[in-house]
Amino acid sequence: MWDFVNLDNVEKLKELLEISTDFHSMAEQLPTQLFLVHMQYSQARKQYIEADLALKHYEANRYLELRRRAAETGEKVTEKTLEASIRSDPNWIKLVQQRAEIERKVNTLSGLINALNSKSQLVQALVKTGM
Repeated sequence: MWDFVNLDNVEKLKELLEISTDFHSMAEQLPTQLFLVHMQYSQARKQYIEADLALKHYEANRYLELRRRAAETGEKVTEKTLEASIRSDPNWIKLVQQRAEIERKVNTLSGLINALNSKSQLVQALVKTGM
């Protein structure tokens, strides 16, 4: 994934949101910054959808496999047993963790977009007042 903003670097995030006294320069830079963060958000959102689909696909396949095995052996299994078996599977846990990490990125980027939009409105108002 292409990263305009390193979401783990808090100092860089703060720097991106700072307001300097050069309002005209900020007003020129903000549209590009917003565009790039929107692009990164879109990529992260796509990754989240892909991770969610991979998790659901794995769950469905694992469920069918467990049902098939139970039918072959004549073992009676409940839905709760199947669910517990799937949720204790290391591969399932890994997929859930990957999806959660991507969701964190999506949420962080969404917040950053909101903050940059607010900053943009403030800077535009300051430029209009002639500051």
